[in-house]
Amino acid sequence: MQMHCDRCSGRGKSIKHLCSTCKGHRIVETTSELNLHVDRGMPEGAEVVFEGEADESPDWVAGDVIVRVKSKKVKGGFARKESNLYWKEPISVAEVRPPRSLSLLLHLSSRS
Repeated sequence: MQMHCDRCSGRGKSIKHLCSTCKGHRIVETTSELNLHVDRGMPEGAEVVFEGEADESPDWVAGDVIVRVKSKKVKGGFARKESNLYWKEPISVAEVRPPRSLSLLLHLSSRS
């Protein structure tokens, strides 16, 4: 039966003086803040790439963080079509018709 060494975890090297921060793991977990600027009219599915901002380790190269633009679907709210926003609102006939249209209609039909 073969097992990894308890001291070096199979790496073949052991650390004599452990770091007080990482405890010999060579990695410290932190969070970072990325600022994302979304331009007006940015198309659906557009990608914003933060190069080298993904997890990193001494064993591999840091990757990229990729953010894709996706519109939130809300019933009764704005609807996105390409780079335009549309709003659907039910309105009555009285709201559509200007107030003077009734008198103009009566005048054109020669009724008083």
